[in-house]
Amino acid sequence: CACVFPGAGPLTAALSGMGMDCRSLDGRFLSEGEFFKLWCACFYLSRALSPEVKVDLIHTNSKIVFYLPLYWSIITGKPLLVHWRDLDVEQGHVFYLNLFRKRIRVIAVSKAVQVALLTAGVKAPIEVIYDAVRPEFFADVSAVAVHKTKKNLGLAADAFVLGMTGRLASWKGHEVAIQALKQLN
Repeated sequence: CACVFPGAGPLTAALSGMGMDCRSLDGRFLSEGEFFKLWCACFYLSRALSPEVKVDLIHTNSKIVFYLPLYWSIITGKPLLVHWRDLDVEQGHVFYLNLFRKRIRVIAVSKAVQVALLTAGVKAPIEVIYDAVRPEFFADVSAVAVHKTKKNLGLAADAFVLGMTGRLASWKGHEVAIQALKQLN
């Protein structure tokens, strides 16, 4: 498996450490909205990976660099798997998702994201696959560690704590979670 990333970073290093063939794309090709640069990047990718790496599927999990994998899919004739995480769907994305829906498959990370895509008018097939959480990762957290953490945060030892991850954005529903917690008391 070969992975192409918009730049080197912790994920690239971790995957390389696991034996994956990771390549970084030259950052000059990633400026959003610069059509010619995106097409150049696609040709660059095709030449950089071929013939040593056979591309069977192109995947993207970012709407920010959505167009680069899309154009690469068009040039290579390979299917595109779009992993959609956001509730805000721009009409430009809807247009291309629909125009190339025969070669595109969409994974939505929740039912809410699926509904947002469908409401925006996306006709490409959409499958809901939730992000995985491995509960066993947290299984060995001791009661002493939980108590110490609550104390450090100034919380009562018997306080119910809800953890939410992600950036603070109004559409993520943090305020809904806070109101729900208030009602649990």
